[in-house]
Amino acid sequence: INDDDAGPAGNATFRNVILREGPVQASPDVTLAPPGVQEEFDNLLDQLDLLTLDANYRGINLLRDEKLETIFNENATSRLVTDGIDGTAEGLGIARLTLNSVDNINLAIDALKDARETLRDYTTTLAAQISIIQTREDFAQETINVLKAASDDLVVTDQNQAGAEFLALRTRQQIGVSALAFHQSSITDLI
Repeated sequence: INDDDAGPAGNATFRNVILREGPVQASPDVTLAPPGVQEEFDNLLDQLDLLTLDANYRGINLLRDEKLETIFNENATSRLVTDGIDGTAEGLGIARLTLNSVDNINLAIDALKDARETLRDYTTTLAAQISIIQTREDFAQETINVLKAASDDLVVTDQNQAGAEFLALRTRQQIGVSALAFHQSSITDLI
């Protein structure tokens, strides 16, 4: 590595480097991870478990392996069942390891990657099911709007048209009364 043996331009800068002597396997009470990483890893798993407990929707927690049933019609013959998963650290396959060996660190990294993929697959499934529910809701709302408009057309009359018809009827009645009165006065004059 550059240590100024070859000339004046040999500078080297290193960050976050840990040098250790001895075997790669450490004793159970010594961690290979940088200081604080073991605590952060344990806190991350604790927070994941707490988040899973708090993820309720109307009393159903899909991250605690519960099911959500969506019913689309009044006689419950059309429905969609959304299966939950165990979203805890244990359910996602993340073991609480002591980061005291390269093998344990690699196992933790692999478990986190697998858990991430499991959650991504599950969110894809949820997105597809939400899309189905949204499409059904939009269809139902459009059907309701069409039926309301049709019922309004049947029940609610156009006020201008109704007023014109009433005025025409009233005019006919007045003409009829006038004609009857004129006819009666003509008969009276003849007698």
